[in-house]
Amino acid sequence: MWLRLFFLTFLLITSYGNTSVEGSISGLEVYAHPDLDKYGPFSHVCKIRDDTRYYAVLGTQNGTVFVNYTDSSIEEGDIQFFPGASSRWRECRTYNHKNGNSYAYVVTEGPDFKVHPGGIQIFKLGKNGVELVNTYVENFNSAHTIFIDTVRGLAFVNGSNWRGDVPVHHQDHKDHLGGLQILDLAADPEHPRYLGSYSNLIYPRLLCSWRS
Repeated sequence: MWLRLFFLTFLLITSYGNTSVEGSISGLEVYAHPDLDKYGPFSHVCKIRDDTRYYAVLGTQNGTVFVNYTDSSIEEGDIQFFPGASSRWRECRTYNHKNGNSYAYVVTEGPDFKVHPGGIQIFKLGKNGVELVNTYVENFNSAHTIFIDTVRGLAFVNGSNWRGDVPVHHQDHKDHLGGLQILDLAADPEHPRYLGSYSNLIYPRLLCSWRS
């Protein structure tokens, strides 16, 4: 199990250029080193899993890469790529819903919204791999970070913004666009529900939650 956890960070570090990795580091053996050069550079990594499978989720310049690392022998068929708005920044968080499905939520600051809508790309770990099930674009179409309170099923989207022309249906509530957005995932993880926002633009580097 610890090898899989170590692999998440190791995968991101060693996927730049033609990095050569041999031997071990402080007693840790290389679990796997797939060739991901064509997808880089990378900005973020997290994991999504169910009872039998493990996937690394990597934010790239032009989309999101999912790597099935359940087994150390990673083949081309274990790698899935989903395009998104081009950006040097793409962040992901995951959520295991009570319906038994596992989800990944990906945000980016990318500007090419005529090709890709931005917002939150919502992925589900399905029977045949990862599926893009929805793209959430309500009060923002770009964001810097996302944090998920997995106990209460709440998503906190930070540094969000509306780039480009504001749609007609948003004209009467422009103050609710951007900033910190709070979304409910518990009721329907594939269709988040808007709960509230704080319109001042914030860019937290680390967001934590606690319970009394």
